[in-house]
Amino acid sequence: MLKYDALAALLCRVDAASVRYSFTELSVAIPGGLPASAYTQPAWWDNRAEHRAQARAWLAAGWAVGELDLDARVVMFARLPRAGRSAAPAQLT
Repeated sequence: MLKYDALAALLCRVDAASVRYSFTELSVAIPGGLPASAYTQPAWWDNRAEHRAQARAWLAAGWAVGELDLDARVVMFARLPRAGRSAAPAQLT
C-alpha cells in the first residue's frame, strides 16, 4: 500500500461534486500525516502528477485540488468530469 492510497480511498467515499478537508483531517487519514511542505508550499498541492505521489493519488481517484488556503489550513477537492479523468486537469492557481 502506498502512503497516499488512504487519501484516494477517502476521496472515493465522497458522494459530492466537491469536498473540503482541514489539514488536520487529512493528517489523521494519511499514514504518517502530511509532510511539513504541505503546510507551507502551495506546490505540494499542485495537480501535476509527475513526481508527486499525492497528486497521482487524488487524480486517480477522480479528484483535483480546486482551492487551497494555507493560512486556514484547508483544501477543497473538486470531482473531475468522467471524460477529464484521463487528461491532466488545469494547474492549481
